[in-house]
Amino acid sequence: MDAMTVELQARRKACLIRFVAGLGVVAAIVVFGFFFVDRQIAGLLRPQYYGDPFFVALTFIAKPLAPAAALILALIATRNYLRGGSLTAREDEMLRLSLAIVVSAALAVQLKILFGRAWPETWVNNNPSWFANGVYGFFPLTDSRGYASFPSGHTTVVAALAGAVWRLWPKLRFVGVIATVLVGIGLLGATYHWFSDIVAGAVLGFVTGLAAASIGKTQPDAL
Repeated sequence: MDAMTVELQARRKACLIRFVAGLGVVAAIVVFGFFFVDRQIAGLLRPQYYGDPFFVALTFIAKPLAPAAALILALIATRNYLRGGSLTAREDEMLRLSLAIVVSAALAVQLKILFGRAWPETWVNNNPSWFANGVYGFFPLTDSRGYASFPSGHTTVVAALAGAVWRLWPKLRFVGVIATVLVGIGLLGATYHWFSDIVAGAVLGFVTGLAAASIGKTQPDAL
């Protein structure tokens, strides 16, 4: 076995160890939040800020991202087909960015079904919730909008944007980070999500964004 192969295997092993360790840390934060943080923060903020227009407005930062990303993917695919299969450097970057957002949104939907967490508030069809009925917890494989709190979809897509921007355009990293923080503050302040929902969504989205932006043989240039 040559030195290059040994080094490559060592890197892969180190990457796997970091991934597993990171996953363990996130899981620990979510579990801790579930038992000791989520209800406490929501109970503290809800009386003053529930439905506050300022916090609600912050959540709308993430609203157009998935539809816009899907449209961009369709336009790039059509343009690429009509030109015979060639992408410009900018189109390649936008393809990676849009892919990150679309994939992260799809992952969030499937994980919502898998975990089936009850919302803080009653949103749809008189769904049971913590503040309305005292219902709190995970109800796995409950395919219903009434049990779709975990992870936060809004946070996931905006964090995917942040992860992709982090990889593609390092000088603009602050834009993605600020957008993610603002959306998280909005969701928490308006009592739209639990704290651990937001943490899980941020990690899921950011990792997906990094991965999607790294697809391909060549790496895009930074701005």
